[in-house]
Amino acid sequence: MKKVFKWGCLIYLISTLFILVIGLFNNSESDISVNNFIVNTDVNFRSEASSKSEAIRVLKKNETVEVLDSLNNWYKITDLNKNIGFVSKNYLDKNSIEEDSLLISEENSFNTILFILSILIIWLVVIAFKTKCIYCEKRCTIFTKAHKSCRIKYQESTDYIDNEVEEYFKRFNEENFKNIDEYYSDKEFSNLEKIAEEGFVNLYLNLTTLLNQKVEYFLEDGVLTVNEESFLAHFIEQFNLNQASYIDSFKIKNKIVKASILRNLYEEKPMKSRIKLDGNLPFKFLNKEFLVYLDQKVEYFEKRIKTTYEGGSDGISIKLMKGVYYRKSKFRGHPVKTLKTVPVGTGMLAITNLHIYFSSSNKNFRIRYDRIVSITPFEDAIGVQKEGVSSKPLIFKNIDGWFYYNFIKNSEKIVLASENSNRNSRKISQNVKDKVWNRDQGKCIECGSNEKLEFDHIIPFSKGGSNTYRNIQLLCEECNRKKSNQIG
Repeated sequence: MKKVFKWGCLIYLISTLFILVIGLFNNSESDISVNNFIVNTDVNFRSEASSKSEAIRVLKKNETVEVLDSLNNWYKITDLNKNIGFVSKNYLDKNSIEEDSLLISEENSFNTILFILSILIIWLVVIAFKTKCIYCEKRCTIFTKAHKSCRIKYQESTDYIDNEVEEYFKRFNEENFKNIDEYYSDKEFSNLEKIAEEGFVNLYLNLTTLLNQKVEYFLEDGVLTVNEESFLAHFIEQFNLNQASYIDSFKIKNKIVKASILRNLYEEKPMKSRIKLDGNLPFKFLNKEFLVYLDQKVEYFEKRIKTTYEGGSDGISIKLMKGVYYRKSKFRGHPVKTLKTVPVGTGMLAITNLHIYFSSSNKNFRIRYDRIVSITPFEDAIGVQKEGVSSKPLIFKNIDGWFYYNFIKNSEKIVLASENSNRNSRKISQNVKDKVWNRDQGKCIECGSNEKLEFDHIIPFSKGGSNTYRNIQLLCEECNRKKSNQIG
């Protein structure tokens, strides 16, 4: 019934437009009435249709008049001054030029309207006959996007997949991770593919979207735990998402890698590279330095001071002789300095266990973490300020500002694999000692004494305390003896 109604509406619309075109054509034909005449010679303009009547004035040759009526051998006319009178028909000729231009103008207007309406009718007919269902891609009812049955199938399939994924994640427990070996069987996955196909659902896109939502949920607290990372890796493997390109478009693996890097940093676990690259890097790393993360196509900006002068004058020029001038009384005025952000180049940004590196076609440099005095995070950028009076802010854009900010901010927690091996002994590395000494300003943190200082484990070594920067403090000999093997 609805289909008949919609087809009826379309036919009614086309018929109405057709009638409108015919009406415009008829109106244009009836409106064409050319009554303008030209006087062919000087002649008297009389008050009555008689050669004996009083002459109002003399009509000049080529003057245009409008004919109101015809009476025997006379025309009743009105002149340009709106005077009404009579003149013999022998002295008036039709204004053929104006008549032709009027007819052409009317014809052009009609043709334009007819063309627009024809295009509109054709467009409506094309839409009506080419309407396809967004799900099954077969022709559906005009002025609709999908079959009702297809829409219902799609929703039912989507709900089933969502519920299946949610049930899958419920198998795993954050505290007790034994169920990681519970696999999603081939039979279950084949059934999922069948339901997706019947419901016109792009299974891999749908699964990737759900996975991305789970990643964002895990990252709400800013940390991705080892178990949560295992959940995600297991899901990717079980649902064959490595084969699809959608996982790259959502940058899911990048999110997982960056979150795991920060987790190791916060927990002071050994840092290692998680990036696989083809080809050589344009950086020269130092001894025991390695790449942690890298971004390409990073836009680099610098804050630069531009000086202009206000109130200046070039003075005057005095002509001494032909071609020789003397300039006098020039001053530049007072300088006005403005700080502007200037684009420098686009290149590669990398972070290692020791430095930030940037490389582009016209700019290459590295910055030690301990030389950075401030970091400003943005959604897609960071601003870095180095130490030094003449140093200007540096800005890196098209990156994950949250990740770089947190990594650089906590860079003092970086632990190398070699340093981690020292946790099995009481020996504290010289690098850690130097950092602790600078942090505690060479004084006992309890009494402020700067004599007989010792490096103490906050969590005692006997209770599993490490030799890292975060677990070492400066105490004088007396305060260290009082603390003994207590935590604190």
